[in-house]
Amino acid sequence: MPVFLHVREASYRARCLSQLRSLSTTLSVYEENNSRRFPLSMPADAKRWYPNREATVPAESKLDSVYWANAIGIDLEELSCPIVDDTSTYAYNGYLHAFSVDDVRDKGVTIGFWEGFGKNPRNVSLPRLDCGEIDTPCHFGQQTSTLTDTPAHDVWVHGRGANFLFLDGHAAWRRLGETSGAPTNPAIDPFHEYDRSGRVDRFWLDDSGRAPLFKP
Repeated sequence: MPVFLHVREASYRARCLSQLRSLSTTLSVYEENNSRRFPLSMPADAKRWYPNREATVPAESKLDSVYWANAIGIDLEELSCPIVDDTSTYAYNGYLHAFSVDDVRDKGVTIGFWEGFGKNPRNVSLPRLDCGEIDTPCHFGQQTSTLTDTPAHDVWVHGRGANFLFLDGHAAWRRLGETSGAPTNPAIDPFHEYDRSGRVDRFWLDDSGRAPLFKP
């Protein structure tokens, strides 16, 4: 039984990594057709952005049509991981909201998508910009505050870690919470500390209140 479970888990991880890579391809097509800018990270109407609003996929209203998953026209199956019972598994790096592809410093280390909500995902980006009125510029690098929700459940999706997709197209599993009850390495882990069940206390944030691993 342990061998069977290990093989099944390896299969799940591989499938989820493959789906993340397909997201990269679709994202590239979107960029080339939209002035080399990344998709929007949140719903919006004619007046304002809604960074905290969960978007429906596929869109059930015009409000959700600009949300990244609807904007790039991704198939729902490619948004779900077989180990997670939800139609949308992957969190989009909200710092990429309308950001210029050509301004990314290092695509090999900049996260595009990840399993940031663990096995209880939400249809919001994480982290994300705290945008307001639609006519107010909302781009990373300006004086825009950010939102970093802490997942309510454990964030270990595959073993003691989760999958990440980087902007150069490669996807990889990353061990999270190397030592329980002790601060992690902020250069490789988005969360500050884990307990033995994989729950986290908070994000690593820099002096400007932003998650350093996600800066484009």
